[in-house]
Amino acid sequence: MKVGEEKYKTKGDNNNAEDRNLVNKEDVVATYAFKIQGLGYVLNFIRRYFIIIIIGVLVVSILIACMVKVIRSDSNEKV
Repeated sequence: MKVGEEKYKTKGDNNNAEDRNLVNKEDVVATYAFKIQGLGYVLNFIRRYFIIIIIGVLVVSILIACMVKVIRSDSNEKV
């Protein structure tokens, strides 16, 4: 590496280790389209607690279904 030459360490999205070789500045091609503030935190939370979220959604769905059934049966009995 020459003095003053810019190189970058890279890491793929689907691995935990950095790539072995440094990348020259000229070899980096990227465009910045937009940024959604905080989306990464939300996605990491969902990925980390996915099973808990799925179980929670199922429990809430069952509770709502039971409540709707009770409300419908109560309204049918009053008529």
